[in-house]
Amino acid sequence: MDRLTIETRVIEFLRTVTGLDSFTAETDLFDAGVTDSLTMMDLLVFVETEFLVRLGFTDLTPDVFKTPQSLADLIAQRLASAQQSMAA
Repeated sequence: MDRLTIETRVIEFLRTVTGLDSFTAETDLFDAGVTDSLTMMDLLVFVETEFLVRLGFTDLTPDVFKTPQSLADLIAQRLASAQQSMAA
């Protein structure tokens, strides 16, 4: 799965959960006010179930969750690593 597809799914999820249609890849999630504990928990569960990617404590940083794009980058990296491991 490519990063753009991941990014699109994350944005669609955030639009659904928050009811805000204004999300883009560069939307700052903190400035948009969606980093409350409930939305963040929903986002974590979505990422782990939708992409089958396990996020650890060290992944829960403001840099990773700054924008849908930064989150999609991490997910894409994890998926690529998992594919490489399976190929080896």
